[in-house]
Amino acid sequence: MAHEIYRHWLPEEEHHSDHAKKLAGITSRLQNVMLTENITADELVGCARVVRRNHASFKAMEKNERPPAVSPSENNDYFCSFCGKGNNEVSKMVTAPKVYICNECVELCEDIITGFRDN
Repeated sequence: MAHEIYRHWLPEEEHHSDHAKKLAGITSRLQNVMLTENITADELVGCARVVRRNHASFKAMEKNERPPAVSPSENNDYFCSFCGKGNNEVSKMVTAPKVYICNECVELCEDIITGFRDN
């Protein structure tokens, strides 16, 4: 097998909580997804950021609150508010107060708008 998945080994498993075991299993499955879908760890992290942002938005909607704004991480990395890619994964990042869009999403928006104009 070209890529072998290593299961996370938890020493003395009986001393770990069910939650820790569950997280270890999820980590193992995510590594499998990376290999089978041929994606990088950074792309997987981008997906996780989108999931976290969507979860926060849904929680806010349940309370009839405004969804939280996207903000840069502690090390001043910025992540596209639309696709979740970091500024180190794209050519350019357009920033405004608490919202970010990468050049790839801008190009996609241009294609969508142009398509609407042409039709």
